[in-house]
Amino acid sequence: MRWLAVGALIVVLALVLGRKRQGEVRVPTDPSEVLEHVASSSSSGRELKALEAAARAEPKSLERAVAAARKALELAQRENDPRYPGRAQAALARWWALEQPPPEVVQLRAKVRLAQHDFEGARSDLLQLEDPGPALAALELRTGRYPQARAACGADPVCHARVDSLTGRAREAKAALAASSSLEGLVALGEVSERAGDDAGAEAAYRAALKLAPENAAVMNALADLLLATQRPGEVEPLLGARFSNDAALLRLAIAERMKAGKPGAYAQMLRWRSAEVSRPREQARFALEVEGDAERALELAAKSWALQKEPVDSRVLLEAALAAKRPAQARAAAQWVLDSGATEPRLIALARAVLASAP
Repeated sequence: MRWLAVGALIVVLALVLGRKRQGEVRVPTDPSEVLEHVASSSSSGRELKALEAAARAEPKSLERAVAAARKALELAQRENDPRYPGRAQAALARWWALEQPPPEVVQLRAKVRLAQHDFEGARSDLLQLEDPGPALAALELRTGRYPQARAACGADPVCHARVDSLTGRAREAKAALAASSSLEGLVALGEVSERAGDDAGAEAAYRAALKLAPENAAVMNALADLLLATQRPGEVEPLLGARFSNDAALLRLAIAERMKAGKPGAYAQMLRWRSAEVSRPREQARFALEVEGDAERALELAAKSWALQKEPVDSRVLLEAALAAKRPAQARAAAQWVLDSGATEPRLIALARAVLASAP
């Protein structure tokens, strides 16, 4: 009931505050107009509820529990929503704390722990598996352990391209993925193109990925971040404007709104009303810095995030926060790490050099 109330509030706030024109409220006249996408009401959301109900009906059935957990994690990846991993954990509760759970539970538990930023727990689970494969490589990439990530890639060319793009070979990685046509390959092509300094190529790859998966929140958020980085905030709302139930999308809408208006607006208020802060340190840091302009708070949160994971966005937020707070020394280690790792993304390199030039 709480979420229903919050959802209603969000829609009302969007109509009243977010859609004003010349002092008037825009009231939709087309009954088919989409005001908000709600994952739980989609066919996949209904399927998850049915699988969860089946698992509750037979609480000893590992097969049913695993089916529900897998569906929850599928939705977590597609919707970029941190609530779904908790539902996966709930489905596996009977086997979760066993010393030697079935292998399928270990694999799913690792994915849940990775989503919840329990990186050590996730790594421990993955190393129990005979073939941890891409999941272990993804974990090592997130935590900046590039040699370990490459070793875990095996024969996966997309995985190797992602490692290359973070260790001085972004142009080669982009060339290796240039002919990609799968969703995974196109998303990776977008990432490595950004790291190679090819914003136009990155945008083309993300838009091609969206043609394959129009509802994929992670791809939409990646494209929104590129639009923000290239100073195109006006294009963010048309991309994300019907996704008010997704905190990650709402954060980007709030940032775009701040860039256009010069101050926090309705989307920022939605985030504040939904929960005191967005859920993860990285997103909290971005909200503090890019929406509220609180550089000191952002620096504290960004440092916490960077201690856990070292994806390019974590480094970027920490470096920006340190410069904005006029405390470059607090990001010196991160700046040096960026340069030493072989990063080639022009915006990130410029930030790292600015921090090192400013740090006493």
